[in-house]
Amino acid sequence: MMESRYVTDCDCYLPEIEPLEGASVPSQADIFGVSGTVAERPDGYDPLALPALQPHLTDSYAYQGVVLAVFMVFCYLIHSYRSSIGIVFKILTGRVSSDKVYDEYPLFFRKFLSWTALWGMLLIGGLLIRYGGLYGIEGWLPRQIPFATDLACLAVLFAAAAVAVYRKIVTRIIGGVIRNDLFFEKLRFTIRIFSSFIYILLTPLFLVVALTEGPGIDRLLHGTAVFAAALYLLYLAKSYRFFVARDVSILQWILYLCAVELFPISFFVLVVARNC
Repeated sequence: MMESRYVTDCDCYLPEIEPLEGASVPSQADIFGVSGTVAERPDGYDPLALPALQPHLTDSYAYQGVVLAVFMVFCYLIHSYRSSIGIVFKILTGRVSSDKVYDEYPLFFRKFLSWTALWGMLLIGGLLIRYGGLYGIEGWLPRQIPFATDLACLAVLFAAAAVAVYRKIVTRIIGGVIRNDLFFEKLRFTIRIFSSFIYILLTPLFLVVALTEGPGIDRLLHGTAVFAAALYLLYLAKSYRFFVARDVSILQWILYLCAVELFPISFFVLVVARNC
């Protein structure tokens, strides 16, 4: 018996392994068949050096930060601006005139509308990232760039902010050219009120789809997209009624629609389609 420096419990209870008489070891042909061959490993093959799969967009730190930020802003507005949210619903139900609110325009309500700009950027960006993850957009990202998914999420947020800034700049330029700043100022005010209403309805749905995985999430995401599209159509109808109520021609509303609403969205869609 060979000497060993260490003694374990296995050495005390297990007998020594001895070959069985008459036992046969299966060959390669017995396991893989007579025509089976062993594949040769290519030169330079290293399984540890294979590129890792691109992380999912929803697993990125940037997306998780967006979800957390939307939740925190939503809770803050519900806690601190309940009266302003009530004014929004009163305006949309016709209990209070938007022109009256605009003329008074209390400072507290103005702060609420300022918060809705940040709220909308985070919410729309988060929804776009979630739908991008649903369709595997991260597979288009270069794997050699570190934190590519985080950078992609930040790019989506930047695009949402750029659209908001573009709309504000264009409406101010148009108002200055036609010398009717008050009209577009009231238009932006009305749009921001209706946008805050849309954010109130979409935020709970976004938090559900952002924190849910598993079967049925595809149908829930598609249902959320249909609901968001319906709200956007109501938003366009609201802007149309704003123009009609002030005796502005439909042609000018169509020009506004193409220059302010449709152009930035189609621009980013075209950029993404060409790069992909």
